Amino acid sequence: MSFFKDILTIVNSLDRREKILLTALVYTAVVLAGLQITLTLKGKVDKLDKRIATETERYTYLVEVAKRYKHLKRNTGETKPLTLGEIERLLQAGGVKGNVVSVKPLQEGKVEVILKDLDGNQVYRLIDTLHKSKVVITGITIEETDRNNYKVRAVITR
Repeated sequence: MSFFKDILTIVNSLDRREKILLTALVYTAVVLAGLQITLTLKGKVDKLDKRIATETERYTYLVEVAKRYKHLKRNTGETKPLTLGEIERLLQAGGVKGNVVSVKPLQEGKVEVILKDLDGNQVYRLIDTLHKSKVVITGITIEETDRNNYKVRAVITR
């Protein structure tokens, strides 16, 4: 409390001109501090906006790929079911082999693959690898588990 009394005593001892100058300096300091805070926050907001735009583009691409697979008609010709070795090779090529939770054969030559702790790039690479390998994704569920971590359940077939 005595600190403020000392400040008040000093301010009261100043003449009118010095008080005006002191007031101007205080206002200037407050404005500059506010400007610094605003610019810092604006930089962070801009960075987040860029990140959101990038993730939106990836999401849009994934939705488009999912639509293509949803409307894809399979050939009626006989095909061999995927082997575990082929699935392992595809997951390795997609860079997600270490994220596999389970690989479970289903009926009609379909296989369910569950992966966890994938980031957006890994999800994209997995879908791209399967697409390029002529593997059909008959169903896919992408669930966000943490910030930027996804759990993927994909049903694939030849």
